[in-house]
Amino acid sequence: MLPATKVEQLAQSIDLVVGAVRGAPVDRYHNPTPCSAWTVKDLVHHIAMMLLVTRNVGTRTASDPSLLTADPVPLLAGRPESEWALLLVGAAEPAAKAWSEPAAWEGEAGLGGPPMPATALGEILIARPTPCQEPGLPRMKNADRSSGGRWFLIFIPGRLE
Repeated sequence: MLPATKVEQLAQSIDLVVGAVRGAPVDRYHNPTPCSAWTVKDLVHHIAMMLLVTRNVGTRTASDPSLLTADPVPLLAGRPESEWALLLVGAAEPAAKAWSEPAAWEGEAGLGGPPMPATALGEILIARPTPCQEPGLPRMKNADRSSGGRWFLIFIPGRLE
């Protein structure tokens, strides 16, 4: 049975992230975010990579491992920063659509680490579209146990300006 609520939540999470990027002026891409280790440009780059990985994992299409460390992400390579938000908008729909299929939530899948139940991975994608390791932030339930990282939603509309 397809978890319709989870599909909707993932689509909303993707929309929230992409909407925040669309609202971030390009001239502020070098500004810090609420996560002091990341600039807005770093996060836009990370979101581009995650949209591609999210699509690939949802469709069980193998990703090139270099995608996780590519700089710039192929989606953004050779394109001016002024086009990046629109490129993310274009990548968002296929990422969300991939997880609208029942098969995306079945079996096991992975984001470059060991496979885990696809339902758990889908929930992680809903809860943490971008990483931040700020001291004092609460650890989210079902967060990435392998890195010990702490995760929270950075992209809150208006917070990137």
